[in-house]
Amino acid sequence: MTERDDAINTIREQLENGTRGGSDADRKVLLDFSDELFLVPSEVGGHRHEKLLRHNVRMAEEAGGLAAALEEREAAEEIVRWIHQTYDNPETNKDYRVALKQVGRRVSEENGDEPPASMEWIPSGTSNTHDPTPDPSDMLRWQADILPMIDQTTNYRDAAVIAVGWDAGLRSGELRSLTLGDVTDHKHGYQVTVQGKQGQRSVVLVPSVPFLQRWLGEHPGDSRDDPLWSHLDRPDDLSYQALRYGIREAARDAGVEKPVSFTNLRKSSASHLARRGMSQAHLEDHHGWVRGSDIASRYIATFADDTNREVARLHGVDIEEEDEPEATAPVECPRCHQSTPREKSQCIHCQQALTKAAAMENRETCKWCGEPIEGYPEHLPDCSVVDVGGGGGRGEAP
Repeated sequence: MTERDDAINTIREQLENGTRGGSDADRKVLLDFSDELFLVPSEVGGHRHEKLLRHNVRMAEEAGGLAAALEEREAAEEIVRWIHQTYDNPETNKDYRVALKQVGRRVSEENGDEPPASMEWIPSGTSNTHDPTPDPSDMLRWQADILPMIDQTTNYRDAAVIAVGWDAGLRSGELRSLTLGDVTDHKHGYQVTVQGKQGQRSVVLVPSVPFLQRWLGEHPGDSRDDPLWSHLDRPDDLSYQALRYGIREAARDAGVEKPVSFTNLRKSSASHLARRGMSQAHLEDHHGWVRGSDIASRYIATFADDTNREVARLHGVDIEEEDEPEATAPVECPRCHQSTPREKSQCIHCQQALTKAAAMENRETCKWCGEPIEGYPEHLPDCSVVDVGGGGGRGEAP
């Protein structure tokens, strides 16, 4: 028995014991669907079988009405509506619609090998205007877009999900399903472990570390199984709509006019790594794409100019300063020794000034002598106006 067979059997066991798959009627449809796929291994291999089954299990759990959709167009419309509300990525959106129609083809006997009337209207392709090539103008940049959005968030959780979404480049479902136990220490900060389409992978976090660190300090949960993106006051799952609302409001308040979604955070992460010269193989590993992925190759091709710049640098060519890619790694605060964004003038944890300008802005002015000071306890003994008992000043401290 292959690993893929094990995965299919695990899903079937969960459907049989009622731990997955929604209602009793929907679970029966899902098991019947899997039975039908086992009959045509030459048409539907193990990988395809598992993918189709997983997609339909998720639809049964999240949207419901899978059994009803075999007979009622209204129920099918409700599921398709859920697909459109959940998946912005055209390819993923299409995959779910195709998976839904496959249930109709395999389980219903109404139209032979075709989906029943309640499902035959469901489109199986992507939009005619869909171009899979990434548009550089849509990509969110760390300093120009992500940090301004983070500055406009109203809580540490929303700031962290924006930062981690861009940094890790996870799929929408992978990002939203993270638990506290998925976050572990790494020599460069943190790493997150996800179960993706190509199996388990771990992704190292770098610029998002300070923001995730801050949220973990406020997180209301204490169990490894608690959702990472929980409510602020209790360790319960936050809905997709609520989490999406937080990042879109932050984008609106920051004046970011580019597309803002979990999917575009992932795309923007890929574009950033491609710009920095990451190889296609490493990009595939980082983002959980299959080896030789057409998607990964598009990012490498689209951002080739930036990659060529890195190659030129390796050969000793002087690169103009304005052509330098932005650094995103955090720095260590000299006071609290926590990681803090390099772009900030103060540590986000302890407010320690990180630049000379910030230090000067934070200095007080003595209300007696008018000199800039770090604090009264250190200044008063030397104040030219106040006499603290040593006879050095002309007045007396109150």
